[in-house]
Amino acid sequence: MLTPIDHVLVGAIALLIPLYDLLVWYPRLVNAPAGSRGRSRLRAYNEGMVQQWGLALATLVVWHTQARSWTDLGLGFSLSWQFALALALALGFMVFSLWQRAELAQESETEARDDLRAQLQHLRALLPHTAREWRRFQFLSVTAGICEELLYRGFLIWYLATMLPTGVALVIAGALFGMAHAYQGGRGMVQTGLVGLVMGVLYLLSGSLWIPMVLHAFIDLNSGGIAFALLSEEPDQAV
Repeated sequence: MLTPIDHVLVGAIALLIPLYDLLVWYPRLVNAPAGSRGRSRLRAYNEGMVQQWGLALATLVVWHTQARSWTDLGLGFSLSWQFALALALALGFMVFSLWQRAELAQESETEARDDLRAQLQHLRALLPHTAREWRRFQFLSVTAGICEELLYRGFLIWYLATMLPTGVALVIAGALFGMAHAYQGGRGMVQTGLVGLVMGVLYLLSGSLWIPMVLHAFIDLNSGGIAFALLSEEPDQAV
């Protein structure tokens, strides 16, 4: 049974935090003076982690006080052929991504690396440029893997599924996940929305958030590592 606090949490997850990120958090990062971009990135990483852990912990507290099943939130585990299939798909993607990254590391063509830098341009302000930023970004990536899966797949799909068919809840949760990344622009919203949809499918297939959590963290870590390798080769420029 839904409670008023459930509605408040959904409002924060689907509306308040995404609007804050779009209108305040990311613009402040983009518009940071040249001499303080590094500090601004570290501050943004810290703020993002506080936001996500705060919402995740609030969700867990509400869940506990309502004596709900942890399995309904996706925190259970049951070994089955569906879980094995989801795990195989996730591992296959991870191996393929690592192979691609190894190929990129061996790429000597300046043009190819410049093309990849251009693809990262719309997120340049957020991506790590220094070793210190990269270390902090790794914590942010793990935070996103755990917290965003708990919030957008575990809690939000459960919430929507109390009113809608599970498949519809999955699609809406994926769309809301994409909209939560509106600061990345239209292309970024579509990409993250599709990622959210895939994570939702893996969650429903496996019956557990553990695989999506690990895969989500891996994707962010892998992407951040590639960005750091490229952006650390040149001065931090205006976006």
